[in-house]
Amino acid sequence: MSTTVRFSNVKLAVPAAHIHQSIKSLLLRQRHNHAPDQIILDVPSFEAKSGDKICVVGRNGNGKTTFLKVLAGIYPATSGQVWTSKKPTAVLAAGIGLEDELSAYDNINLAMILKSIPAKHAAELRDQIIDFCELQDDTEKQFKHLSTGFRSRLAFAIAISEKPSILVLDEVFGGGDEFFMKKATNKLYQTIEEAETALIATHGPNEFREICNRFIIIKKGRIAFDGEFAEGLDLYRAKHG
Repeated sequence: MSTTVRFSNVKLAVPAAHIHQSIKSLLLRQRHNHAPDQIILDVPSFEAKSGDKICVVGRNGNGKTTFLKVLAGIYPATSGQVWTSKKPTAVLAAGIGLEDELSAYDNINLAMILKSIPAKHAAELRDQIIDFCELQDDTEKQFKHLSTGFRSRLAFAIAISEKPSILVLDEVFGGGDEFFMKKATNKLYQTIEEAETALIATHGPNEFREICNRFIIIKKGRIAFDGEFAEGLDLYRAKHG
């Protein structure tokens, strides 16, 4: 199996004096801040292979989302190297990467342009995204005025509108009724299966028992466990109940 993701001596550090601020703001201010740094992610070595479906867990604040954002290229590593065989498809929050001031419709169009979707296919794909999200009545509403649930739907639908090579997911659904959640969950599992490699951060790892082969526990910014799913789940439950 070919390697699709590789971390080599990767660290992410932010100024310790302002650790309570968002990581994004800390990274933007870092070069102008003389406070000592605190390492919030330290991964000496990590590889994912073609066919890996990896469940990523960790208590809140321990760095699982940071790990995925560094992998996806959203946060630049302070040192070391992150290599991916292809650009990851990332769905990490309620609409990360989408433009607040644009309408849902225009965000979809922008995504089609950024994905280099040919014009002859873009209209059909746009309609599929709108139908999946059930956004027919809100396409002209600014993204920032959509509910958290609809922002999550739209980000997810845009991200998986094409078959991903490397899929990165972090608690992607912010809400929805029973029927939508069933539809979305089915699409989520299908997308994970189709991806060459998938990494899924979740607080409910048991939901991915049938689809994931690997299990990673992130603790205090480090990979505390990386192994078979069943072994990792048992270890995580034993420690955290």
